[in-house]
Amino acid sequence: MVPQSEDVTGSVKPRPGLLRDEEDQRRAKAALATALDLQGAGTAVTWDDPASGDKGTFKPSGPAYPADARICRPFVETMVHDGVATESQGKACTATGSANWIVTDRKELGKS
Repeated sequence: MVPQSEDVTGSVKPRPGLLRDEEDQRRAKAALATALDLQGAGTAVTWDDPASGDKGTFKPSGPAYPADARICRPFVETMVHDGVATESQGKACTATGSANWIVTDRKELGKS
């Protein structure tokens, strides 16, 4: 998978054909923010959308670290779309002066 370009939206960028609609995107964005929260437990956070049937999990895969006046943190994502699970690893950073996480890198690891 080609890494997503940086976009100051504070969201998980939709991947063509995977996140079906705005509700999937909203739920995924909230789960990512909760999983990467520096004050949180650092555990996996799941989301699901009963309407589309899609679901996923974000889990931090390392500690937060400073980079270019931002705070970044690696994560692992599992997404289930049409019954097919896809695992990705990525990195998200907070925008300068913001608590919103921006996915700056994502690489698909495989499908199961």
